[in-house]
Amino acid sequence: MESVLTAALEAVSLEPPLDELWGPVVADLVDAIAADDDVAFLTAVEAQTRELARTRRLRMADVFAAVRQGFIAFERAVVEASPGEAAEATERLRRLESDALVRAGVGFAEGLEDAVDHLSAEVDYLRPEDPLTGVMKESEIVRRFGVELQRCQRMELSLGLALMGVDCLDEVRRHGGPGEGGEFLRRVARLLGDSLRQYDGIGRRGEDGFLVVLPDVSRRGLQSVIERFRRDLTGECPSALHARFSFALAHLDFIDLSVDEALAQLERGLERARAGGDLIVWV
Repeated sequence: MESVLTAALEAVSLEPPLDELWGPVVADLVDAIAADDDVAFLTAVEAQTRELARTRRLRMADVFAAVRQGFIAFERAVVEASPGEAAEATERLRRLESDALVRAGVGFAEGLEDAVDHLSAEVDYLRPEDPLTGVMKESEIVRRFGVELQRCQRMELSLGLALMGVDCLDEVRRHGGPGEGGEFLRRVARLLGDSLRQYDGIGRRGEDGFLVVLPDVSRRGLQSVIERFRRDLTGECPSALHARFSFALAHLDFIDLSVDEALAQLERGLERARAGGDLIVWV
């Protein structure tokens, strides 16, 4: 019987869309029949169905129809190859079909889960908000900075920038646990947002920093915003902690810098603020 099945299956030709499901696993079916071991074939059906559900828009009904039609094609090939020995061989295929339908259903469900996880990850990646703090992601705030830089250059407006470092984040985590670090960053982002105008921009910069873009602001106005924010921050810090926040500020009223150059200057200024006694450094 095995030789009849393997010869028929090796000769069978499947048309689209059946070949998408069966083409990659016919060899496994042939090997399984020859070895009198169906597990490898059923596993291959499940894996291939999972892959199709993950990468193609398929309905479960389409998958089940492909399984059944594939077995019909296999049985037809057996009958054509050896009519006298077809009964036992087709009975073997029908038993396999029942198990294959179950395994295809499992593979389809897992494939859909994979597809949903993949789409969710893409949505998270494309979303402009930082999932932890709710402010802009780093890539989005840098993009926003570039747009505002061009606008202020074109209209001869000033532009304020503030790069903030939450220097006490590690201490917050040691004091309250890993989850407290994220909660603290959320509170910092909320307070910073409350201190800004509606059209100012705020986003994450690295793990423990925030970049703020303030179009058309005076140098005094920028400093006033940051000083008020620092006072509010100190009140938010747990009393057991030594609140430490560093700032690098830039006020551009004759803008001839690129985005990269301005960010590099802010980064160097923040390093100076963190290393020295002054918590606010102008660049």
